Amino acid sequence: MSEKVKKEIEELEHKKVAILGAGTSGIWASFLLAGKCKSILLSEIKQKIFDNAELKSLINAGVKIETGGHSDEVLKSDLVIVSPGISSDSDIIKKIKSRKIEIISEIELAYWFSYKHKIIAVTGSNGKSTTTYLLYQILSKAGYNVYYGGNIGIPYSKIVKNGDTFNDDTIIVLEISSFQLEYIKHFKPFICIVMNITPDHIDRHKTFNNYIRAKLNIYKNQDKNDYYIYNDDDPILKERLPSKPNIIPFSIHKNTGSPIIFENDTFITIDKVKIAERKDFRLPGEHNTYNLLASLNAYMVISNSRKHLKKIIMTLTGLKHRMEYVDSIKGVKFYNDSKATNIDSVKYAIRGLDKPIILILGGKDKGANFEELKPIIKGKVKKIIAIGECKSKITNIFKEYIPCKEAISMFDAVIGGFLSADKGNIVLLSPACASFDMYKNFEERGNDFINCVKILKSMYAK
Repeated sequence: MSEKVKKEIEELEHKKVAILGAGTSGIWASFLLAGKCKSILLSEIKQKIFDNAELKSLINAGVKIETGGHSDEVLKSDLVIVSPGISSDSDIIKKIKSRKIEIISEIELAYWFSYKHKIIAVTGSNGKSTTTYLLYQILSKAGYNVYYGGNIGIPYSKIVKNGDTFNDDTIIVLEISSFQLEYIKHFKPFICIVMNITPDHIDRHKTFNNYIRAKLNIYKNQDKNDYYIYNDDDPILKERLPSKPNIIPFSIHKNTGSPIIFENDTFITIDKVKIAERKDFRLPGEHNTYNLLASLNAYMVISNSRKHLKKIIMTLTGLKHRMEYVDSIKGVKFYNDSKATNIDSVKYAIRGLDKPIILILGGKDKGANFEELKPIIKGKVKKIIAIGECKSKITNIFKEYIPCKEAISMFDAVIGGFLSADKGNIVLLSPACASFDMYKNFEERGNDFINCVKILKSMYAK
């Protein structure tokens, strides 16, 4: 594999490269490629306004930029690097494929320039961001030279481009989405972690089977020297095990024979030696127990040391916008779970809370089956506040089942949730939808929720 990657790098200097999408991954792919190929075209379909310093850096790097559409210059390229937001069904991708121009993803490109290092790739429908961050913290606190990024917000290309402090023991932990896995060629993680697979992004992949295939591309290049860590409680993953890598299953319900076991819903043990209790780990919910087990199993592949592991577990923190406690107003608590963009994420959030919930639900519809929420909200959710593009769809589904209200803005939803709550209740933003109808991304949506809570608190502080 290394010889094939070396050949790819050598051949770059003779190639004209087009990069589709001028988001952060596209921009950093441009910086990474600068000086390594015949020419670079950064092509963006939207009318994008670049930061002045950013624009100057790109121009100085020899990158040609076009915005407001993909020109025929793209079709004159020898290699196209596609950003994860661009669908395989888009007109430009169809044209590129019809001309048999090679397409790769940004993670494939970044891998070419970092293949000598230990790569840990984390995917799944839910939990991949938190697991990536937990594993990064564990390795960092254990003294490793470790970086994290990918779909979690820091482009893989940026990590590699800024890798001045890389050494022979460097570890890169990546969150990888199904979109990023569509166009991999040589990408070969030392460790793959797959958390679960449930229906998601059907609007993009068209069928659930297509989505599964994209996710499981993650292990297609692994061999006997690599490791595949998977959730043995997930029936889809159990049916689709790879044949080449070393396999490590994890479970919260049974002993899988893996090094890390969760016993009696209480103890975390390594090779039958108790190292911590569940209460030592501060992130709530069953889903976070899965995230921790996956992270610890990966850590034990890297290191056999248990030294200070309990202390490390006790200091682990979660990510913003993932069941993030925001504030309390007159006894009503507010939680920001803006990253919950599918049904299963919302289920995990609801299960992890033990007080009555007012649920803020909605956004850009990805084809989710909201009916699946009915059993889990029974007895736990007092009211639904529906927002965004699919708010009418949500209220039509739930209005005969639970009190519902449509909100015209995030502040309308926050104040409506607060006024519907009693002391001790929780207002939870867990949308089960993408954010693109109202916001640039889930972070912007979560930050708006936080700001609305701050405004509401200031109103009641007077």
